[in-house]
Amino acid sequence: MAIEIGVILPTSTPDPRQPILGDVRAAARLAEELNLGSVWSTDHLIASAPLLDSTVVLATAAAVTGRVGIGFGAMLLALRPVAWAAKQVAALQYVSGNRVLLGVGTGNPAHGDAGFRGGSVLRRSRPPHRRRAGRAPRSDRGPRGDAPRRHRGNPCSRHGRAADTGGG
Repeated sequence: MAIEIGVILPTSTPDPRQPILGDVRAAARLAEELNLGSVWSTDHLIASAPLLDSTVVLATAAAVTGRVGIGFGAMLLALRPVAWAAKQVAALQYVSGNRVLLGVGTGNPAHGDAGFRGGSVLRRSRPPHRRRAGRAPRSDRGPRGDAPRRHRGNPCSRHGRAADTGGG
């Protein structure tokens, strides 16, 4: 069994007193030239120094390389709406030529819950066991408050790896 080695891209400064970010493009190219297996980006909302967005960093690395794996280590799903996170990962998978390596997590305890509060994830209005999923705005729901109008009358069927709504 072969061992693959990956590196974390320079997405933040090593010294907060001297905020200098590394060259993501050069680091990704070098990793590929050295025949490393992957390049990774960390995902934070709050840090003690300037920090680049992980999705942008990985898209940049994908654009300047052609072989190395492109990895989130780890993507903080609590900071994004689920549909947005899925769209980001799917788009990155497409533009990278299916090289995405996806790690998911809840965040770094060093920052406490500040990152989650900043992302409007924690709500103190109701205890966790009393929270409900949101509903579509009233203007978007059917006359009885049921499914959103845009979904009613449009049957959806699954064909292969993608959904086909039959909408042409």
